[in-house]
Amino acid sequence: MRKCYTPNLTGAKISNLETSQINGELCSLGMVTDKIQDQAFKLQLKNYIDFHQSINPLREDITTAQWKEIIIDDLNFQESKLLIKNEEIRAYVFCYSTDNSREIEIGYIGGADIYDIKSYMPFYKKVMDNLIAQYETVSIEADDVDLYAFAALNCFKYDASLSLDAYIL
Repeated sequence: MRKCYTPNLTGAKISNLETSQINGELCSLGMVTDKIQDQAFKLQLKNYIDFHQSINPLREDITTAQWKEIIIDDLNFQESKLLIKNEEIRAYVFCYSTDNSREIEIGYIGGADIYDIKSYMPFYKKVMDNLIAQYETVSIEADDVDLYAFAALNCFKYDASLSLDAYIL
């Protein structure tokens, strides 16, 4: 079982995290090389496997290219952001376009090292604050088993009672 939170962050401009300096370079996924993009997709796949293995495991033989094909539909390369330090991806936020140009969905949030999550928080907060400032509606789905997404979500005030219990049988 897991808790799944799906709040609309619109209007959640007051965050629980004070602004601090981002430790690295913030880049749009669409503005980096194919090699860097491939690194981002590889890291995202690793994060998904690490956090969802016990509740929704992927095929053991899935490749990064196959995973990319699954998650690339509607991926907004401009709004999806990477935190890069010393030419290495440290964290990411993948965003998805919807049929409504005034709406964006945060699909995946992750990082290179769970022990560095506190250093990623200013990056997550900045990306999410920027989305909230630009879009009429910003939605997110964060499971409590996904430590990156859940930590990023908890930067913002939201009604935690509006959660779903997801059971895997």
